[in-house]
Amino acid sequence: MNLGKLPLAGNFVEKKDINKKEKKFQLNIHYCDNCKLVQVKDFIDPEYLFKKYNYSSSRIHSLNEHFIKYAKKIKNYYKNKKKIKLLEFGSNDGVLLKEFKKNKNFFCLGVEPSKNISKIAKKKVLKL
Repeated sequence: MNLGKLPLAGNFVEKKDINKKEKKFQLNIHYCDNCKLVQVKDFIDPEYLFKKYNYSSSRIHSLNEHFIKYAKKIKNYYKNKKKIKLLEFGSNDGVLLKEFKKNKNFFCLGVEPSKNISKIAKKKVLKL
């Protein structure tokens, strides 16, 4: 499915730059008949994409609530286990992992490509 050329999500234009042309990227959605996977197949240079990443999961109240409930289910499932290791790819600002850090049985490691957002997570005492 061709969605055309779109600007990066969450990449808001500053008022002083309102008349400048915003960079747009081709967005095609691909579907695999065999495994039923739907994904974006087009490549955007990570240096451009993550240099100044503007999406912070903690700012979305409903997402915060979702992660709290999700973490509660996972902690309940592993309640009789000791020394559980969690690895989250695309951990953003650490909103999910901070729920696990409250429990000493969990060792959490987040992988986040954007430097500015990972700094926020590090302030939350996460190892990224």
